[in-house]
Amino acid sequence: MDYSTILYETDGGKARITLNRPEKLNAISWQMQQELRDALWAADRDPAVHVVVMRGAGRAFSSGYDITPPPGELTHAASAHSMERDIWYLEQAQQMRMAVWDMHKPVIGQVHGYCLAGGTDLVFLCDIVIAAEDAQIGFPPVRAMGSPVAPTAQTDPAIARDWCCAAA
Repeated sequence: MDYSTILYETDGGKARITLNRPEKLNAISWQMQQELRDALWAADRDPAVHVVVMRGAGRAFSSGYDITPPPGELTHAASAHSMERDIWYLEQAQQMRMAVWDMHKPVIGQVHGYCLAGGTDLVFLCDIVIAAEDAQIGFPPVRAMGSPVAPTAQTDPAIARDWCCAAA
């Protein structure tokens, strides 16, 4: 399958998925989310693949979600759309992201440079995260909007409780 926002390659039992929008610090667009979901499921179906490594091209893993308005629109502003539409898009984005969590094979998040906001939504769903010395992981919206939604708010409440209480 051909992708335009990610690179997908397999070798020696590994599938490498590279977020490939380095000019935007791998900002996660709607198209990238769709391609990432498709590539993850392709790796899961491939009997020659035993593990997936997810990484970013260029100087960052991901700067978060791409907030560039869709083609033909001037803004992402909620006033231009209904609440139902926004909820639908949030649910669809969550469903695409959850492929990382739902697939049967382990996913390793290989983080370097910035891993911010939406980038953390992806990488914290991985089974293992390996961070380079220069990795800067953060969720800037927390200052204005509270704690991140991923992964605990996007999983079964019993799992979230177990994660939160595991150290107790």
